[in-house]
Amino acid sequence: MTISKVKVENNIKNLFMILPLLCHFSKRMMKMKRKFRIIISIILMIGVGISGYIFYAKNKLESDVIEHVMVEMNIPTESIESSEAFIANLPGLRNYMVSIKIENDTNTYFYYKNKNDDIILESYTDENGVEYIMD
Repeated sequence: MTISKVKVENNIKNLFMILPLLCHFSKRMMKMKRKFRIIISIILMIGVGISGYIFYAKNKLESDVIEHVMVEMNIPTESIESSEAFIANLPGLRNYMVSIKIENDTNTYFYYKNKNDDIILESYTDENGVEYIMD
């Protein structure tokens, strides 16, 4: 036998020795990929759930405030120029608020909902941008 034949035979023997290890490694990688996919799916579901809750809370509050302004203040829907629900970064229930701009009124009104589901006027801003906080 020549040296090159010996090297080839040793390489083939080594390949057959490594092959079961490679198969075991690939099975292990498949399991890891599956676990990774499951973890990513769970993280995505949690993210979608949280953002869905925030979207729902803001839209529900906005519709409740518009209804309150229409019923309690006798303002027709056509007179509401704009309404925007937003996260105010205030403590407690004032975290979600709605700003309302009414036609022929220079003020912008900010409402939130308390524990009893009552719509409360938190503050308003005049045409100069001065904010007046209600007590």
